[in-house]
Amino acid sequence: MAVASEVGELVALLRWVRNDEADAFVRQPENHARLRAEVADVAISLLLLCDRAGIDLQQAILDKLEVNRRNYPVESTRGRAERPERHRP
Repeated sequence: MAVASEVGELVALLRWVRNDEADAFVRQPENHARLRAEVADVAISLLLLCDRAGIDLQQAILDKLEVNRRNYPVESTRGRAERPERHRP
């Protein structure tokens, strides 16, 4: 629940920023500082969850990147908005 709460605060910061204005928005010093603080809160709560659950976050990320690499090969997914057929292991 803490992770969801912190992500909600991050989302609230960016919710009404138009996609084509997002890069400029997050580069503005005041917005950048707020974004940095919210990202830190999300990371802290996620690390606490991983510690409690016995999850090595770095290894979980590496494992998921490998799954994504297999399921969404660059040669068939680059530049495509729709989700391609998943490649099962």
